[in-house]
Amino acid sequence: MAERIISCMFDKDAVWKKIRDRKPVVLDMNCWINMGDEKSSLATRTKDSLRKLVSDGLIFCPLSLGLIWELYKQGHDSRLRTGELMEELSLNVSYASRDEIFAWEVERAVRRLVDAGPIDLSLSELYVPALAYLGSRFRLEFPEGFPSQRTDDFTRQVKERLESLSLTELLKMRTGRRGDKIFEIIKQIPPPKYSEEAKRTWDMVKGDKQKIQRIEALTVFRQYIKPAIDKLPPPVLVKFWGYVQAVPKDKHGGFLGELLKSLPALYNHVEVMAAVTQNPSRNYKINDFFDFEIMPVPLAYASAFVAQDKGIRDVLRNRTGILKRSTCRYCFDLAEFGEWLRVEGLA
Repeated sequence: MAERIISCMFDKDAVWKKIRDRKPVVLDMNCWINMGDEKSSLATRTKDSLRKLVSDGLIFCPLSLGLIWELYKQGHDSRLRTGELMEELSLNVSYASRDEIFAWEVERAVRRLVDAGPIDLSLSELYVPALAYLGSRFRLEFPEGFPSQRTDDFTRQVKERLESLSLTELLKMRTGRRGDKIFEIIKQIPPPKYSEEAKRTWDMVKGDKQKIQRIEALTVFRQYIKPAIDKLPPPVLVKFWGYVQAVPKDKHGGFLGELLKSLPALYNHVEVMAAVTQNPSRNYKINDFFDFEIMPVPLAYASAFVAQDKGIRDVLRNRTGILKRSTCRYCFDLAEFGEWLRVEGLA
């Protein structure tokens, strides 16, 4: 039986209108839990300050896949308590999936490099409703013969409901009976094989840091950059390959190093993965995956990134050059974050 398939996209423009005049502040899960549980007087004061700043229209605290999956790992009461605070301070807004952001970054950079408009200079493609953290597109399938008018009405109603679905509603929908399975699945995700892969690469290049960086850059090219470039319109592709021929080559004979300078989130991702490879003796856990997932995008586009994690601090302050390039203020703890708020005139 033939089916009618309708492709839908969440309204990113509506999300952008809600948050475009605010400073994005990204908090790791430690910060969220400490504030939600009021584990210290500083955590309580920070929560109160953030609530006022969000209410006054000055900041928001976007979520992401890594944060939401870490939230799923919490116990029932903590999950709902922390989720309510995350919903309030995020305005129910998340970063789009990392794959989407990387693809957007590549297309925009290529168009700018070769002067192939139109080019949207805003950051509207970064943000989606909380429910769309896995992807900003979805499909609805209707059986053959389903009335066209009813199809349109149903599609509109489903889209409106999904866009308005809050984080806490999502959490409550997945609580009880079959809904609990998603939380158990997240809890049982095995640790990433960073150590094994890092050791293989480390042994292959004998610990040469420049070669490690190059390998990670080529991996990113294969996984994210080339697929995004291949989807560009033919006229843009022609201009881009002309640019590739003209741009000065790096010592490896390629243009990738120059291109990465125009891809801040992807460049951050390369550096984070290179830092992982340079530390093959570390026993990586699933929380490390969440940490590495939340880092590249906000450190490229947010105003502040607060992470009370020694592993993240080591990567950012000792093993990469991310902080030298980024305008995002990295804060190791809530005390540093409070100082940033004072410098910015927000406290």
